[in-house]
Amino acid sequence: MTSILNKLAYLFNTSHTPAPTLTSFRSKPAEPGETFADFYLKADHGYWEGKPTFISSNNLITEKQLFKKPLVLAFYSAEWKRHGLQQLKTLNALQKDINLLGGQLLVIADTDLRTLRQIMLEHNLSLNIYADPKNIIAENLGIYNAADPVYNRISGIDNNAPLLATYVITPARKITFKFIDGLDDSFPAEKLLAAVAYSGS
Repeated sequence: MTSILNKLAYLFNTSHTPAPTLTSFRSKPAEPGETFADFYLKADHGYWEGKPTFISSNNLITEKQLFKKPLVLAFYSAEWKRHGLQQLKTLNALQKDINLLGGQLLVIADTDLRTLRQIMLEHNLSLNIYADPKNIIAENLGIYNAADPVYNRISGIDNNAPLLATYVITPARKITFKFIDGLDDSFPAEKLLAAVAYSGS
């Protein structure tokens, strides 16, 4: 395991420029070095695999509960069609390694729970996945903008949707990794795992 961590640390560039805490109505996606803003989730708005450490008994999931471990926060929308689905499958395959490195994975989707359940069953996925149909979290990260629809910039998207983004965030809520898929990019799995290892150290 030590050699693996050393390799991952080598792959991951840890030099970042500090930036302010995230706020709503951003015009650009959040960058490494920024601090993720305070927020909470409702447990009954998601599907949870196993017994995640961030689930509480009062149905609310605060940032203190969510960020007990490094968090891989990924965004999914059906608007990205096959490409978005393939990224979900990639994250599903990486989840075991993320957990072994001390992290946890949460996918945010811009749809309802019934649709999420159908996707997970149809494709045999085992993910912590949260329904955010109003794109509140995506908007706070600057990867969704109602005034600047993504279909104006990327062909093949029929309706506005969050960018196909993946972040790694430390327990102190610092962003250490960002990947936004432009449809022709390969997913940087090794760099993501390196970021998880670094964020928990």
